[in-house]
Amino acid sequence: MLNKLSCFWRLTMMFVLSLAFSSCGSSDEAQTNSVAAKLVDSDMWSIVDVNTGEVLHKDEFKSQPSIIVNKTFCVKNESGLYDYFTVDNVTKPINKESFLYATSYNENDIALAVLKGKTISIIDGNCEVVANLDNNIISASDFSNGFSVVTNDDNKSGYVNEKGELVVKMIYDKAHSFSKDGCAIVGKEVNDSVTKYSAIDVKGKELFSFSSSEYKDFGAFVNGYLPVQKENGVVVLLDKAGKKYCSIGKWKGYIPTWLGFNDGVIVFKDGDAYGLKNEKGDIVIRAKYDELLPLSDFNTKYYLAKKQDKYGIVDKDDKVVIPFDYSVLAYINKKVLIVGEGKTFSFMDKDLKDIGHNNYTNLSFMTGSSIRSNYFNADKEARKIIANISDTNFFKTQKGMVLRDFKNKLSGYKYADMDESTLRDYDYPFMYLYGFDQHLSSQRYEYIYGYRFPTSPEYNYSAKLAVVWAIKNYENYQPGSEEALAKAFDSKIQKQGFKPVEGKPNWFTNEKTSMSVGLSYDKGAVSVVCAYIPKFMSLTLDRNPREEASKDDLQVDYVDTFGLEMDSTAIDSVAVVEEVVAVD
Repeated sequence: MLNKLSCFWRLTMMFVLSLAFSSCGSSDEAQTNSVAAKLVDSDMWSIVDVNTGEVLHKDEFKSQPSIIVNKTFCVKNESGLYDYFTVDNVTKPINKESFLYATSYNENDIALAVLKGKTISIIDGNCEVVANLDNNIISASDFSNGFSVVTNDDNKSGYVNEKGELVVKMIYDKAHSFSKDGCAIVGKEVNDSVTKYSAIDVKGKELFSFSSSEYKDFGAFVNGYLPVQKENGVVVLLDKAGKKYCSIGKWKGYIPTWLGFNDGVIVFKDGDAYGLKNEKGDIVIRAKYDELLPLSDFNTKYYLAKKQDKYGIVDKDDKVVIPFDYSVLAYINKKVLIVGEGKTFSFMDKDLKDIGHNNYTNLSFMTGSSIRSNYFNADKEARKIIANISDTNFFKTQKGMVLRDFKNKLSGYKYADMDESTLRDYDYPFMYLYGFDQHLSSQRYEYIYGYRFPTSPEYNYSAKLAVVWAIKNYENYQPGSEEALAKAFDSKIQKQGFKPVEGKPNWFTNEKTSMSVGLSYDKGAVSVVCAYIPKFMSLTLDRNPREEASKDDLQVDYVDTFGLEMDSTAIDSVAVVEEVVAVD
């Protein structure tokens, strides 16, 4: 992520302005001198010089521009694609071809972008390609301290540098951004409940490790130390060898990534209040603030503080530098403040003198936390799906299974609707729906003195597994991807001994076992279906292609995910299952 603004942006402005921000830090080489802003009584985005308050380009964009770095920014055009502009020229894009996804530039004039149907590219300040990432990489985070977290289609993560070189292999189940210390935390899942975490250097060398059962939470390396939290809430700092340096006491809630020593003191938490301790554990400022956030990239002695719903700035000796008069207070660079007392805010210098005499309702510091590849290999995807299918097995299930085999998935179903005959489950990257030949539970009765009384329902453990859906969303890829996948699937499943079923479109049956499979899709969601019991082939496997989005469908202001569409999966098959179950 980008290192432009002091990290208090993330806490303060996220609540007050509902904006999305990036990681902590600032760069003298990439000062934020301009921002995209909305003037009062305007729905358009303007470009403003933050040092003078001059509106450089008034009401210029409908869509929200990204953070402006070295005068360059990115914005969605009327076709729903992304273009890059400079503050000096907002009429002609830098890029020759518009991008499907894009992030803002970092201080080194490096960004991530994706063309339609292509892999992730690293581009320079002229929108020229520095490197194209391998086509098995499906996502990449924006660069943090020179490295991007990349994830492949097996959901394994590693790191690339700004040249696109893979510097840490994609072998981890979890990977966090590198800190300024040149350290990152990665994790490998031991089992469903335990993960082994390791601290690594920029070459992937393991420095030390710990498990999720040893520490329930952790932060990031700050000035050489990593905060980790025990089950009882106590937070200790570990050095780069994994040795305990000191304890800062109990910490309620998650550990923020900024927690660490700055100029000999560290924030501690007592209940819901924040204070400061020194390296000996002595209290420097008692826990009395509702928020206390180090501004180490601006001044190592300064802290953003909050009390009685107002923000101010204090130094590490608790001297008030800026009074607690503001509902919004933040630095935009080392000379300019953003202040606000209500629904609007303005720029002021460090002496609290107004800059520009304009009020704003919104500012954009959007960067894009990650970006997704649009390259789709239908043949490879079909092979991966069919690898989970045999003449008796389908995605970790097999012919002959009964409800008793799903005991570990039954939590919450026992007292649900007794007309329900389906179970749901999720195991990346698929959502699963298990249908049975009878209802999951039925009413139990007791007889007392000749009268019948209903008691708690009981499971029908002998209910047979009848049909299974494995559902995955492909809407991030270009329209036509599902059709290509279906064509590849139909060809390969027949080579596995499954034959087309006459009169049952898109169904294929293994005549030896009477097990049938098929593939359907709708609105980007692909369902691979298995019918263990023949009568469930009465389910219709429709194939409904997507259409290109029209301009009227475009999202004008993107929020939180600048260029990244989140996965979502809809299941429309439950009612159909219930109908089939009801038919004998």
